Amino acid sequence: MAAFLTVCIPTYNRAAYLGEMLGSLAAQIRAGGHGPDRVALAVSDNGSPDGTPEVVRRFQGEGLPLASSRNERNLGINPNLCTACEMAKGRFCWLLGDDEILDPRALDSVLALLEAHDPGLLLVYDTKYRLGLDVPAVFADYRAFARACAARNPGALTEHTLLSSNIFRTDCYDAAYARASLATDFPHMFGMIRPLAAAGAKVVVAGEPVISTRDDRPPPPDGQWVAIDQKWIAYLTWLRDELALPELDPFAPTEMARKAMLRNMLLHPLDFAQKNWRSLFRASAWRFLFDRLFLRRG
Repeated sequence: MAAFLTVCIPTYNRAAYLGEMLGSLAAQIRAGGHGPDRVALAVSDNGSPDGTPEVVRRFQGEGLPLASSRNERNLGINPNLCTACEMAKGRFCWLLGDDEILDPRALDSVLALLEAHDPGLLLVYDTKYRLGLDVPAVFADYRAFARACAARNPGALTEHTLLSSNIFRTDCYDAAYARASLATDFPHMFGMIRPLAAAGAKVVVAGEPVISTRDDRPPPPDGQWVAIDQKWIAYLTWLRDELALPELDPFAPTEMARKAMLRNMLLHPLDFAQKNWRSLFRASAWRFLFDRLFLRRG
């Protein structure tokens, strides 16, 4: 029997973080009395050379409803992300990063919202993010949500490219289109947005705390910082055209992020350095910093 909600976790070489995430989910499943017809878990391991397989087997041995898939080698973040999405067979898929911190009532909050609204997409923003929208909120469709963001906070449209922010109805996901969009670094967004818009499905933004990112986040699993601002601009340009939303400025989130970064660097230099010291040792991080500070409208 397919579960109402499948929590799908792509992972690579982060056994400790994965163990912490699965432990948190297991505790919430047991506390809520959620059976396998209600909540199931799925892990897609990108050929991790660490103890990830042992972590998965340990939780399976404890009776957690946990399916697993393992690539023979690291295929890259985006193909593994798509594999994780495709492991959801029930009504909803929660694409969850392996290193997030869950609120103790995250699972109950998510299930309650899904049951109350049956949305095409439920958004759960990082608790540290200042959304700029009145929440909780229900939008008639994704275009209405995007229009509200364009008017009040365009950055909300790029902020929810964060994997863990997205809980989508599986009939509002186009796996083939996601696979065709691997080069964008947001294949899950391309997989969701077009069928969401076509279905005219509701978008719900949660008001309760659900996820938080770590203050000292680990580096990307493959060690590379992508040119995120260029990716954002390309994605939002596609989104503007896809939704016929000319008021959406594809450059706005990058300009907002640049101002925030400069403010943090100038006002809190020691704190900024402490949180980002790993970046000093990676050329890709310096390229990311250069893009963020000096990228201009073309």
